[in-house]
Amino acid sequence: MRENNKSLNINKLTNKPHGCNVTIIHNKNYSLMEEQDCPVLLGCIRKDNRTMEHISFLQRAAEQFEGRLGVYLALDESIPFLNRRYHVYGTPSFLLLKKGKVKDSLLGIIDYDVLC
Repeated sequence: MRENNKSLNINKLTNKPHGCNVTIIHNKNYSLMEEQDCPVLLGCIRKDNRTMEHISFLQRAAEQFEGRLGVYLALDESIPFLNRRYHVYGTPSFLLLKKGKVKDSLLGIIDYDVLC
């Protein structure tokens, strides 16, 4: 996982149109992400004083890449599971997935411009 000095390579993976929503993910429905044909942006966020700001980043990404990116949100209770599955070791973490495989990731507090 790299630090937040560069943006995710979303544009490289989002060249085909697909449906897009922000979906809350948990242990029982994580397979939704892995079943998508389009790339997936997963935000792993702890509930704290910046939670709403990071959620707004995911909402903006869903709008900006509508039809080309699946956007998911994982909160506190799902992070231990995602740690085992995707090696999420800190929050906030933003992962770019393609067919269930991590293609890129950012760790730490970021600005929207860094994310997209």
